[in-house]
Order: sequence, then structure tokens, then C-alpha cells
Amino acid sequence: MNEVPYRPEKVENVVFLGCTLLAFPHTVFALLDILERTGIEFVALGGGKLCCGFPYGPAAGQVQEAERRARELVASLNAFSPKKFILTCAGCYCMFTELFTELYPQFLNLDFEVQYYAQFLYEKINNIYPNRSPRKKVILHDSCMSQRTNVNEWELKLLSKIPYLEIIKGRDICCGGTPRLTFPQVAKKIGDNFRDTLGREAMEAKADYLVNICQLC
Repeated sequence: MNEVPYRPEKVENVVFLGCTLLAFPHTVFALLDILERTGIEFVALGGGKLCCGFPYGPAAGQVQEAERRARELVASLNAFSPKKFILTCAGCYCMFTELFTELYPQFLNLDFEVQYYAQFLYEKINNIYPNRSPRKKVILHDSCMSQRTNVNEWELKLLSKIPYLEIIKGRDICCGGTPRLTFPQVAKKIGDNFRDTLGREAMEAKADYLVNICQLC
């Protein structure tokens, strides 16, 4: 849902898909399918006017707009009276666990647990039965924000639970996603270097997949 219905029913888990993940529907459907396999009760929100405020505050310096977006998102979440809020974006996770408490403590009234989805799936991995266990080699790229929030540790743990998967840590390099909002020309150069470097690295390693869990990347 991209908006909260009038008087929504209470739900134990709310999954926030963020702003940019919806540009990749195949990824959204795959994630929702995996979450359904865990057997949890949940509702998924994302897109539309729902935004944590990160693209406006830390990224572009529009503090008032960031606060307005954040307030609206918190109000939308509280409408469901959830016990747990599951985030799919490291930027959103940073806002809820770090920047909200620093910049907007006056309205931070969260009666639910905030958790990154990689940690949540790792804890529920025994409830998920993959259709097959392929012998594949993957390169895992840690994004800037996943390193800042330390959720990259959960990403690695989650992948390590998949049988027959060989994991190679890729280079720590910025994609240019966050600077794109304020310095588009610089961001383009960063992005070009990002694609060239990681693409070359994946080919040299003869990897089957280049794995990145950041929405901006």
C-alpha cells in the first residue's frame, strides 16, 4: 500500500519498502514472497507520499521537509499499532535508529521495535525453505549506508546461511546515489566509476551474481 487506509486493522509487523525499491517490482514481489514463507502476519507500505525524510534532510539539507515526511510516516505506522517495524532500506534504518533521535527527538514516540530486514530474515531463516540450493559464486558489495549502520553484518550472515553459496566481499565503493540529489554532476562520475569497477571485479572473479542490498545502489 502506498497510503494508510481509514482506521486500519492492527497488525503485528509492518514492512516498509521505502521510496526506490518499488522501481524494481520483481525485487518487491520476491521479497514479499519470502516474507510470506516465514509465516508472519504483516502489511507492506511504500511509495507514494510515504518517505522517511532521508532524501530531503541528510541528503539535500531540506530539514523542514524531512521532518514533515518523517512525522507523517511515524503517524502512518502508529495507525497499525505494530509490534515490529521492518525496514528494507539502510537509509531508512539510519533515520529511525540514529538521525530521528538526534534531529527530531521531540516527536519520536515509537511503541514498536525497529529491525532491518536482513536481520529479521536471518532470525527466521529456519522457516524459509528455498526451492533449490544452487552452487553459485557471488560478490557482495557493502554500501556506504549499510556500513554506517552496521547492517552489512546481517547481510553477510544472511547470505552465509544459503547452502553452496560462495561469497566474495567486493570493494567498498560509493555508487553516487546520495550525492545525486545535491551534486548531480559529481554523482554521475562516481556512478560511472562504481559500475565500471564492480563490473570488472565481478568478471575477473567469474562471479555468477553481483549482490547489493542498498536501494540507491
